Amino acid sequence: MKMKNSKSGFTLIEMITVLAIIMLIASLVMAAGQAARRKAYEAKAKAAIASLEVALGMYQTDVGTYPASGNSNLVTQLDSGGATPPTGWSGPYMQFDTAEIVGGQFMDPWHTAYSYTNPGSNHGTGANHTFYIDIWSWGPNKVNNSGASDDIANW
Repeated sequence: MKMKNSKSGFTLIEMITVLAIIMLIASLVMAAGQAARRKAYEAKAKAAIASLEVALGMYQTDVGTYPASGNSNLVTQLDSGGATPPTGWSGPYMQFDTAEIVGGQFMDPWHTAYSYTNPGSNHGTGANHTFYIDIWSWGPNKVNNSGASDDIANW
């Protein structure tokens, strides 16, 4: 008489194979998520730079000039006009999220301060050169490449 094996279940090889497949799928999902996060951060930085340009345009229309260079000066002039707002100031021109302000500076998605220079130096050298401003984020590598490499800039 033959005895029937009553044990049932998965073998160790089957379990390892299933775990390997799950880990492979998880790593693919994580890689896609990181790429999507990077694109979202880049889009957020581009939108912030565009918003700064619009706010600076309104400021320049009212005051007659752009604020002096420097991120913290930019934030102060657009938000409150400083201790003594310049003649013609009718802001605030931009309201900043308190989570994006660190030490009085407007931070990009990678927690590095945006760079702002007036006059800009990346719009050519013609007669209107001094009417331009430069705004850029250092990008994901957090290294200032003056708008090159992975930096995100307005020029």
